[in-house]
Amino acid sequence: MESNSVLLFAADLGQALLENGGETARIEKTINKVCGNLGMERSDAFVLPTGIMLSITDSMGKTYSLVRRIDKREINLEMISQLGRFAGSITGSESMEALKERFEEIMVSPVYSLWVSLLFGGAAAFCFTLLFGGGMREGFIAFVVGFLVKLLVSYLEGVKFNRYFNNVIGGFVISLLALASLRLSLSQDPGVIISGAIMLLVPGLIMVNSIRDFIAGDLVSGATRLVESLIIGGAIAVGTGVGLALWVRLYGEVVL
Repeated sequence: MESNSVLLFAADLGQALLENGGETARIEKTINKVCGNLGMERSDAFVLPTGIMLSITDSMGKTYSLVRRIDKREINLEMISQLGRFAGSITGSESMEALKERFEEIMVSPVYSLWVSLLFGGAAAFCFTLLFGGGMREGFIAFVVGFLVKLLVSYLEGVKFNRYFNNVIGGFVISLLALASLRLSLSQDPGVIISGAIMLLVPGLIMVNSIRDFIAGDLVSGATRLVESLIIGGAIAVGTGVGLALWVRLYGEVVL
């Protein structure tokens, strides 16, 4: 295969994995394996949460390099699973055109609809609230809160609003809605509602990937993801704290 085409294809595959929440060590391994299966003598991939650096050497001894900046990051485990199976099936027997066609089919494959995401977001908040000791009443309120916050965050992501401010606003809305349920006598424990609904915003996968990167020896990527998770956690705390402070200022002290 033409070496430059292999370089671009491997970079596209790595970018898709990174943008959908893949950990850097697995992405580097996948890129190197794909390049080897497509006939390259050597490949060196260096992946960061915000970029990919890739260099390959073909059978003629010529080296090609690429640097690609990554701006988009989200969580789509189904896409990662499909791309992983696709990468494992790549051999040198297929043409580059056929590989690109299969890759594009995966990239345009349907994802869960907004309504499904909203319903399961609410269901997650419901279950976490019960897990933290809330009753059925608090669970159903958390379902509504989770549903609304998931809808709000999805809208903000759609208009390309800053992802960190999304978490500030999400935490703010969660605290106000939970406290409103107390004032309307719908629940007696807004604290457990806040705890359950706020789990929708917690960057769990980023934390896990950070630990996996540290274990794999990718110290830069691990530290970067760790800092990102701390910033997101801080944003959630700021939003929730501002909501609580505003409520106390307007209606007086509350007991969580």
